[in-house]
Amino acid sequence: DPDTFAYKYNAAQSSNDNGTIVVDNGTLDAANKLTLDKDGSVTIQSGTYFFDGWELDDKTTVNIDASGGNVDIFMSDTIAQKNSGVKWVYNLLGGGAGDVRFFFKVDSGSMEISPDSSLSCFIYAPKLEVTAQPNLNFYGSIWANIVRLWPGADLFVDTSIMYDDTLGGTTYQPRTWTQSTRF
Repeated sequence: DPDTFAYKYNAAQSSNDNGTIVVDNGTLDAANKLTLDKDGSVTIQSGTYFFDGWELDDKTTVNIDASGGNVDIFMSDTIAQKNSGVKWVYNLLGGGAGDVRFFFKVDSGSMEISPDSSLSCFIYAPKLEVTAQPNLNFYGSIWANIVRLWPGADLFVDTSIMYDDTLGGTTYQPRTWTQSTRF
């Protein structure tokens, strides 16, 4: 069924727009692993992408340009940091005519969303622990096993993205649950 996550994940794995990615001071290898070295950057334009994870060093920048439509990023591994204290910046370029959506297909693990930044997207990571670092402003939704919020990390719900046809027409409702933890 073309409306299922499994179908869309497999389609992104076999046919994607990874060839359009611009990487500065880093690599995107043949296995689709993105590595950014210190002060590195990547620019991702509207399209569908597949990665076998990201490994980010300090002061790296992820530029996502959704001005031409949706940016769908499918991941078979998490966003890893080369060392503790890594700060990476997410920039939404071009006014954001489309939506930015991250889809993680992993059995377990964790990822941290960098501090002192703003992120506007949908994160589908049902088996991950997602930690929002201090002074993060998050707009969108996180579908994860556990969501941890550090002091000063705020989640904002944009009701215009409450319905998403990416996973077969799902309507999202803001919820908080016992697994959500604020440190």
